[in-house]
Amino acid sequence: MVTNVTDGLASAAVEAMGEPDSPLLEPHVIVSHTVARFENVLEPGEITLLLDAFCGASDQFVTAGVSQGDPNVRRAKVLHNVQSVAPDFSLTLEACMPLVQRLFPEVGPGWEPELQITVHEDGGFFGLHTDSASPDTARRLLTFVYYLADEPAQFSGGELVIHDSPVNHPNVISPSCHIVYPVTNTLVFFRSSAWHEVRPVVCPSTTFRHQRFTINGWIKNSEMANSEEGQ
Repeated sequence: MVTNVTDGLASAAVEAMGEPDSPLLEPHVIVSHTVARFENVLEPGEITLLLDAFCGASDQFVTAGVSQGDPNVRRAKVLHNVQSVAPDFSLTLEACMPLVQRLFPEVGPGWEPELQITVHEDGGFFGLHTDSASPDTARRLLTFVYYLADEPAQFSGGELVIHDSPVNHPNVISPSCHIVYPVTNTLVFFRSSAWHEVRPVVCPSTTFRHQRFTINGWIKNSEMANSEEGQ
């Protein structure tokens, strides 16, 4: 496994926001989000077996639910029973976690994974959002995405864009961002609170195997930790 980690916390820029005569004019520190990227995560044969399993379960993928299924917000399909088609992927996450925890110290020893498999077909996308903004998702600390496809890939687009924000105004989107390309056999981690989006996918082929696949999900704090924080 080759690890290529970009620690965005090392770079910060001070920007002035607002008009010159605006009372809102003040300096804001833009801290670039940390994005950890692991390369060559699985053996080529393992990727082939996973894609075979995904295709065998194609009828189990359902429309991704967000904002009441509004196609103007998200267009994708998901498979929630990851154990049935990728039973060993949790072990892959565990192997990465010692380094991930060094980069993201908020992830304690009692972390829990939440996984799904996502397919973006031609025209699929996910608009600007965060992954931890609701009471149901508040335990999510990190988002992870593992990319896999036959080589050469039969689709284009589908880049993951992670937007920076001012430290003191986390709901403001900075012009700076990280662009993560869907490179096969790459696993990325970033904070779930970061604003991000998936750009539209272009896939002329209607063959299910040719679409943009990911094993993705979230690293959550444990139920016990969540209960202790509430006391």
